[in-house]
Amino acid sequence: MQKRKLGRTEIEVNPLGLGCMRISPPFNWLDGGIIDFNAPDEAESIKLLHKAVDSGIDLFDTAIAYGAGQNEETLGKAFSRMRDKVVIVTKFGHRIDETTRTLMLTKKSQSPARYRKSNTFPAMIKWQCEQSLRRLKTDYLDVYLCHVNIADNGEEMRESLEDLVKEGKIRSYGWSTDIAGNAEIMSKGKHCDVIELALNVMKPENEALEVCEKNSLAALIRSPLGGGILGKETDSLKDADKIKQMNAIKEILRSEGRTVVQGALAWLWAKSDKTIPIPGFRSMEQLDGLLGALEYGPLSSNQMGEIEKIQKKSE
Repeated sequence: MQKRKLGRTEIEVNPLGLGCMRISPPFNWLDGGIIDFNAPDEAESIKLLHKAVDSGIDLFDTAIAYGAGQNEETLGKAFSRMRDKVVIVTKFGHRIDETTRTLMLTKKSQSPARYRKSNTFPAMIKWQCEQSLRRLKTDYLDVYLCHVNIADNGEEMRESLEDLVKEGKIRSYGWSTDIAGNAEIMSKGKHCDVIELALNVMKPENEALEVCEKNSLAALIRSPLGGGILGKETDSLKDADKIKQMNAIKEILRSEGRTVVQGALAWLWAKSDKTIPIPGFRSMEQLDGLLGALEYGPLSSNQMGEIEKIQKKSE
């Protein structure tokens, strides 16, 4: 597959990126309880990251919130000697305690509006950027994204991010959001090149993607496998119509020898030339399966048309 442009930059990346959240070690909620992805240990995680780079993957997505900083640290160790070979995407907007490995959110209430906005003020953005640079062992970030949906100071954030570009600390920026209005506000910035949004064959529309296409921004696709549902058996679903729809779609996704996961990625590549899916992984088997999707490429227009017919029947 041909590489894809990272928005309006001259940076070209593999059409498959990797989301690194699931290789985060356990960390804590503020009010107790542990967030545990059953990740491999750090040494194994670094092996996986190196295998990905050796296989041609060059874009890796992380965030301050993943592992309460530990995920960034793992990427920093993995890429410190090959920084020029990778594009690192990280995110601001959450607060952590690195000493206790705690995400400063409560499990019950998640993030109240005042918390979200307080972490997107200019001084906090700059401070969080400096902390991410330290953990990632680098002096610049390729892409820096806002990680909170309901911040209402988009223009202020945009100007702060432009300042970071001028200082040489970041190369480009954007927003991890499914709200088209947020994406539109951020897109007005000269160095806004990326919007991260949720999209998959079971959730086939997102207005934020339209903003990307209109403004020539890259669309990093989170939840490209529907939170894992596309890789599961349909007997876990209770809705008979949903099961019928999913089975019909899966049959098309498996065409030409693909797995369902590979077909789901192929659907995203065919959906738009702006999409760069960033599926999660935590084992060599999963990574190999994701890499295998590149051998097949996007679905054909006929296959996309058949899936669209099935999707419309369920509306």
